[in-house]
Amino acid sequence: YTYLPYVGLCLALLALIHKWLKASGGVLKGRGILITGVFSAVVLIFGSLSQVQAKVWVNSDRLWSQVIERYPNAYLGYKSRGYYFSVLAKEQSNSDLFQRAITDYDLALERTTKSDDLSEVHTIRGYALFALGRDVEAVAAYDRALALDPKNDQARSNRGVALVRLKRYDEAFPELNATVENPEYRAQSLKARSVASFYTRDYAATIADVDEYLRLNPNEYDMMNQKAVSCINLGQYQEAVETLSQAIQLAGSTHPSIKQFYKNRGLAYELLGDQERAAQDRRMAQ
Repeated sequence: YTYLPYVGLCLALLALIHKWLKASGGVLKGRGILITGVFSAVVLIFGSLSQVQAKVWVNSDRLWSQVIERYPNAYLGYKSRGYYFSVLAKEQSNSDLFQRAITDYDLALERTTKSDDLSEVHTIRGYALFALGRDVEAVAAYDRALALDPKNDQARSNRGVALVRLKRYDEAFPELNATVENPEYRAQSLKARSVASFYTRDYAATIADVDEYLRLNPNEYDMMNQKAVSCINLGQYQEAVETLSQAIQLAGSTHPSIKQFYKNRGLAYELLGDQERAAQDRRMAQ
């Protein structure tokens, strides 16, 4: 099933015409009108097909819904429509769309027996569950994905993230350690691992992971704040001040966490004995 007519059909037609001309010594011998007619018919038919399909491809929902209507037992239509719903749900913060995605993923799972396909669908289904705050179910979905494909780093990294949110840090660390060197999931695994390290009071590990994460995403100012709090806990007050000063300068006054940045920097100033600047930051945090 395709949106546009097959390019391969055009190539096949051209190959036949080439063969035909070659057989006639490259001379049309009155066949020009016939060839022109054939090409005109192809353009007309393919153009009409494209115009019809353009009315369907208003969005991926309509496109994949038509695929499902025509091929109700094919898993690809349900998986693809579900993925479209998930992407749209994330953009719109729409929980109903995530639920529709899960429904489609369930239907897709019923229509394939291939391990790779099943592992992929369980993984993206797990993400939709995680987005809805159903973390225990998300972990179960990732477990099923990994049982089918132990090399599925997306499922493993996502599982680690979900375990961190469940505060099951000891279970999360092995998953995040296993995926942190995969470039595709490095940032996600670093961020989650830094949080796990923070809440298990390994502040040095937190700082190391945040530094690595900020090399990949330098504009994550909340991560700078996490690093600064870790520095305060380690007695590195000047480092905390410098980190938060950078976050405050870059984030701007409209950042949702800006007051927390000032509050924490004020604490660091106070611990340094700079009461005047500490008082100024406490006023900014109000």
